[in-house]
Amino acid sequence: MSTEPNLKSANWGILAAGYTFSLLGGLIGLAIAVHLRNAKVSTAEGAKVPMYDANSRKHGTIMCCIAGPMILAGLALQLML
Repeated sequence: MSTEPNLKSANWGILAAGYTFSLLGGLIGLAIAVHLRNAKVSTAEGAKVPMYDANSRKHGTIMCCIAGPMILAGLALQLML
């Protein structure tokens, strides 16, 4: 019998901050995205399961896809100046 914990959904504040910082090209946005995608909790049996539900993890993936190119674009602009 599995006693898998209920996966929580990321609140709107975390999602808004993650998207904002990702669009601004900040490492904070990337850190929020990676946390949403990779955070795990342990069950009573000791198994590791995702902390966030599939929808929240999908938002984390999207934030990573935004933050990566924005960080690279910011670095490229800095090198050109």
